[in-house]
Parts: sequence; C-alpha cells; structure tokens
Amino acid sequence: MKRTYFLLLCFVLIWSCIPIVDKIAPTIQDFSNFRLTYHVQDTILLFMTYRDNDRLDSVSININRQVPPAANPWRYFSKRSIRGRRFEDTIRIPIPRNAATGIYDLDVRLLDFSKLQSRPQDTIFELLGDNRAPIISRLLVTNTGVGNIPQTDAQGRFITCRSSVIRFSGFVTDNIRVREVRASLTDITVAPAVNLLNTARVVTGDTIRLANLFDNDIRIPSNIANGRTLQLTLTAIDGEGNLSTAQRLNFVVNCDDQAPTFAVVRTTPQIAPSREVGVIEGSRFQILDATAADDTGLGLLTVTFNQVNQARNTVLQRNLGGAKRVRIDSLLALTPNLFQLPANAIPGAIYELVVTITDLSGNSIQPFQILITVIRDEPPVVFVANTYIDNKEVRLIRSSGLAGGTAALNQIGRGQVLQVEGKVEEDRALEYIRIFWGPTGQETQVVDLKGADITLPFDFADARSINRFRVPDTRNIDTYTLIIRVKDLKNAEEITRYVFKVN
Repeated sequence: MKRTYFLLLCFVLIWSCIPIVDKIAPTIQDFSNFRLTYHVQDTILLFMTYRDNDRLDSVSININRQVPPAANPWRYFSKRSIRGRRFEDTIRIPIPRNAATGIYDLDVRLLDFSKLQSRPQDTIFELLGDNRAPIISRLLVTNTGVGNIPQTDAQGRFITCRSSVIRFSGFVTDNIRVREVRASLTDITVAPAVNLLNTARVVTGDTIRLANLFDNDIRIPSNIANGRTLQLTLTAIDGEGNLSTAQRLNFVVNCDDQAPTFAVVRTTPQIAPSREVGVIEGSRFQILDATAADDTGLGLLTVTFNQVNQARNTVLQRNLGGAKRVRIDSLLALTPNLFQLPANAIPGAIYELVVTITDLSGNSIQPFQILITVIRDEPPVVFVANTYIDNKEVRLIRSSGLAGGTAALNQIGRGQVLQVEGKVEEDRALEYIRIFWGPTGQETQVVDLKGADITLPFDFADARSINRFRVPDTRNIDTYTLIIRVKDLKNAEEITRYVFKVN
C-alpha cells in the first residue's frame, strides 16, 4: 500500500513540472444586431458574448472605409481590457454627420491571455447618406388677420378674412441641415382642391425659426368668398432631399367688411353738430350718452385727449372683448375726470378728444374727433327780473355803494313786503350765495348756501332760499338794504345791493 502511494506522488510531481500550452483561441458568440447598411448619424449597436477556456485579455474595434475619401475621412478605433473567461458586451458606435458614404470594414479582434485572437467574419457594411426627414415642431398660428388673437370656429378652423396675412411660429429641425421650407395654400371646399398660393424659402441650418420666415407672402386672396375652407401646408426639405410635411392647418374665410358704429348723443357741455364745444377753463368735458356696436364683435377702444397739434395722449384703451354693443359712457364714467382741462389751459386754447374703435376683424371707425375750446371763466351774474312791493310791481334801482337815507332812490313803506324774482347764472360752479336784509349797516344774513347745495342756474324762488323781505313797523329806522353776494370758484365776489328809504 505504501508503495502505491509513493508511485502516485511521483506521478503528480512529474506532471506539475510539464508546462501547459493554451492552444484554444477565444470565441465571439451572439454577434448580433449588425446590419449591412447604415446611415449617417445612425448608431452601430452590437451585442457580443466573449468566451475563453482560460482568460480573456482585450477586445478592439476598428472601422475604416475601404477606399479612403479625399476629405473628411471617418475612422473609428477603440480597445479595452476585459477579464474572466466569459464577458457579455454591448458596443455603441455613433456615426458622425460628416462621415463619407461608401463601403466600410468593421474589424472586431478578441484576444485571450495567450494572445490568441478571434475575428467575426463578414463584417462589411455600406454607409448611406442621411435618411432622416426634417421635423416641424411647435407649430402655432399667431395671427390670422381677425382680432388680436387667432379665433377658431366650432370645427376648429381658424377664422380669417380676405387679404389677411397668416403668421405662425414654430421650428424646423434636422439632424444635418434644412435646405428649404415651403408653404402652400389650397381651397379644399371644392373637389378637386384648388391651389391658391405656393411660396418657398431657401435656408441653411439645422434649426430654422418659422416666425416671420415668410414675411407677408402667405396672404388670403382678396377675391375668396366667405365660407371657403383653405388649407395651409408646410413642407421642409433637408440637404439629402428628405421631405417632411407638417400638420395641415385649416382656415375659414369669414369676413366682416363693415366698421363698427359709434354715436354720441349727450355730453356736458353739449357738443354742436360740428362736434365743437366750449369748456370753461379749469373745468371738464364729459360724455354722458355714447354707444358702440358691431355685428361680429367689438375689439379695441382707444381714446386720446390732448391739445391740438400736440402728440396724441392715450387716456383710455380697453379691449371690448367681442361684445356686440357697449355703452361707452359707462366705461368713461369709471374715470370722470378723464377730460379735465389742464390747470394751465388758457382761454382760446383748443383741445381734441379722439375716439377710435376697431372690431374683431380689424375694421375701424373713422376717428371721432371733438374739438374743445377753452373759454374764460366769467364772474357769476345776478339777474333781478321782477320786483314787487305788496304784490305791486315796481322798478328798482341798484345801488353801487353803501348809500342810505335820502340818497336811496327806492321807496318802501313800514310793514310792506318786498318780493324779488330772478336768478343767478354761472358758467361753471358757485362757491356760495349769501343774502342779507336789514337796516342799512346792520343787515342780517338770511340765506347762506354752499356750492354743493346750489343748482345752476339758481332761482331766488328755490325752497332753500328767501325772496320775500318785510320791513317792520318800527318808526326809528330810515333805510333798509337788500344785499346779494355770490362767488364762483375763481373770480372775486359779486355784490348786488338795493337800498330802500323807509316811509
């Protein structure tokens, strides 16, 4: 038994001293997804599995054109180390946009630790030109010539009008180069469809903005009838002739050829038929009754107010939102001092108020102009029309001073009643009306009305005033005086005085 163990041990020792030579090359398995043709900017995607009986060392990949081009040669080489006896690999090789077309060799070399190699067979492919069509994206209609923003009908068609320019935004992109962008407009209401317009732009770049690319060239023909459906088609072509067509856009011709109507019925002060009016310096002009209307819908209201021959000053601009009828005076009433004359406006100066209204189709009224002449703020005027003493009409003489005694020309008896009929006229507003009655030099204030309580023209018979004055029976009073004091917002106080000799 010991002899047997001894012989076995000797055999093992002898065998371990003999060098082992690796003669088995590694293998590439599952060499899949390789194609016979590729296009520029494709990605070569390879799935491979490497195996070896001992140890793997490295893998290298080399791509070369069989006949090198005169310019812009594309070559590819990569090498990396791998370990183990089995390795699953995924290789991605992007083909650049400027790679020359033609026949290429793809050489994959797998080495094991003994430098034995393996190469897959038939790794030849043809590189073809660009086959990717341009992409038209984010296409958005920005203007149809109707309204401030594009409108659509129940069928989703954009509403447009004759002679309107169609504008849109968006982008055309290509993996290499966009060469041309085309636009066509076709009437599809009839069969066969009728082509109305073709236009094109030659461009260069991989990203082209569509906004303003066609300027004013995409215009609805002026002779198209209402109700026609027109289709806009955009087409993009790249440098290789690849063509792409965007989503087609439909438009319906729905023209409003009539401008809105605008009428001013009542103002303060009231304008003349010539649309001229005088306004007191320091005061304001107001539109009290005005209406705008349109069959399809009102658009933008613009009001300017400035001195004639000066730059237009916009004091109000409002989008009327497509309403068919609007009370313009209601809008103006929100800012009642809109047409307030400037504090430095001098008499004789002329200001202009201009109203402009457009509808949703862009039709506009003829600018409605009102000429406002600044007129002087004259002092108030006291008119005494009729006077009575004990209901008997008399004619009074106005006194210019503090006359009394025998100098007074007006006569009245003790116990008699003076009645005054008349009014106070003022072109703007009064600060106060005050009436005094009593013995001369000792008059008592019997009426004191402030501006807010005064309606112009002011009548002495107003319930808030007094127009009947009695002389008492007292015998020691020789004269009585009636004084009417009025003042407006600018001028000095006006005084009207009547002195009576008491008999």
